Amino acid sequence: MKQKVKVGIAGLGNHAVQPHLAKLLKMRDVEIVGAFDPDISKFDKADKILGTKLKFFNSYQELCFASDAVVICSPDDVHFSQLKIAVEEYGCHALVEKPILTDKSQAEEFKKLLMSTDKVITTCHPRRYDAMYVYIKELVEKYQKEYGKVEKFEMYF
Repeated sequence: MKQKVKVGIAGLGNHAVQPHLAKLLKMRDVEIVGAFDPDISKFDKADKILGTKLKFFNSYQELCFASDAVVICSPDDVHFSQLKIAVEEYGCHALVEKPILTDKSQAEEFKKLLMSTDKVITTCHPRRYDAMYVYIKELVEKYQKEYGKVEKFEMYF
């Protein structure tokens, strides 16, 4: 029997719960070991949405220690520091919500990290194929023909 990949979740905001956790819980080769978020109230909300009870970790380091891979959904400004901890200190693979870096001064250090490890480090656009986004894309393409090129589009949820 194939061993399951132990995955920990850093941060329990909307990006963690719907796009990531809901899908990861359906994967038979994945075991969710739990999550870390300094705001413990987010655990109740996530548990209700997902219909499960997530294990609470007292620190990000404890979460990494228990995981083969982490999904980093924390606030943007800690993405890179959490990525370095996961990969360099605990040997975890990592999926990092965008942006991985918040300052161009981190780019050289990020390059060194990528070159020094055999761990998978990736980012994603988890909502790209959600029905709402597909519909909006279709609308933009439709009206672009009539009104001209869309130069910028912002959406907040």
